[in-house]
Amino acid sequence: MAKKPAEFRDFPDSLKGEANFGPYRAVVKEWVDGDTVRVLIDIGFNLYPYETIRIADIDTPELNRASSAEAGRAAKAYAESIAPVGTPIVIDTRPDSESFGRYVAFLMLPDGSDVGTVIVNAGHAVWRIAH
Repeated sequence: MAKKPAEFRDFPDSLKGEANFGPYRAVVKEWVDGDTVRVLIDIGFNLYPYETIRIADIDTPELNRASSAEAGRAAKAYAESIAPVGTPIVIDTRPDSESFGRYVAFLMLPDGSDVGTVIVNAGHAVWRIAH
């Protein structure tokens, strides 16, 4: 992950306004697990970073735990089925309040549906916060 340039580390709060974290156009490149996806993002100015994004507000079973690996594989397979590699999506990102430097995002499919909601409604994830 790229570090923030020194010039922006102490940017005055009075000039921050509403920080723009999207929406951005993106394309699915790879699913890491059921709630984490790698995407190519069009952030404007002919800049297209490749980023790993966690879906906001949901949790899917972990792939690396014996007790949840099967459910984790099912969650990943389901995510891949609704947004396969190459799918155009829109992401609206937020800094993750639980980790330093990571971002989470709400992902919208071409039909307008929210990926997190679809995965939860299919039984492959739970909400991290009340909805």
